[in-house]
Amino acid sequence: MLLGLGIALLIKGGIIITPFDAISVGLNKKLGFTVGTWSIAVQFIIAILEAIIGKKKLEYRSAITVLFNGWSIDFWLYIPLKAFVVPELILYQGIISAIGILAVGLGISTYIISEFPKSPIDGLMMALMERFNLSIVFTRSIIEGTFVAIALVAGGPITVGTLIIPLTLGYLIKFFNGITSRAFKSIGVLSI
Repeated sequence: MLLGLGIALLIKGGIIITPFDAISVGLNKKLGFTVGTWSIAVQFIIAILEAIIGKKKLEYRSAITVLFNGWSIDFWLYIPLKAFVVPELILYQGIISAIGILAVGLGISTYIISEFPKSPIDGLMMALMERFNLSIVFTRSIIEGTFVAIALVAGGPITVGTLIIPLTLGYLIKFFNGITSRAFKSIGVLSI
């Protein structure tokens, strides 16, 4: 729910949107269906790619994460935040976007550390890291950069902020991984 809220806030803020979500927004505008529905559809394609790169069977458990994330994006966008309009002042858009990106980073970190089934995007990140011995920051930057190119083709909203995501989200996830891991250990959720 936290990740879905972060994505919805980024979409509403309008100055930063993750490259992956720009794909879903672009497809929503061009072809209809909800942003969350497109998120689900595209992530299932990425799940197949993850299985090929990781040389593993398709991770069916990740369908839980994909469906829940898509539904939570739609929940936040089309129910509580439907009437929410961010004033067109860069300060307000920046604040909403900053809250959104923090929620995205914390949301990803929380389910990675809790060992909840990973989304195909994060599974792809982990598969690339393991297969090619890459850092989390470099791997996430490559993935997000690729999504920027796909979002351009899909007609998604690409802003300067969208270009910032490939350079920062990996660091943000890494930062929150330490905090989330310590928090989970302190309440007894993790025994590692």
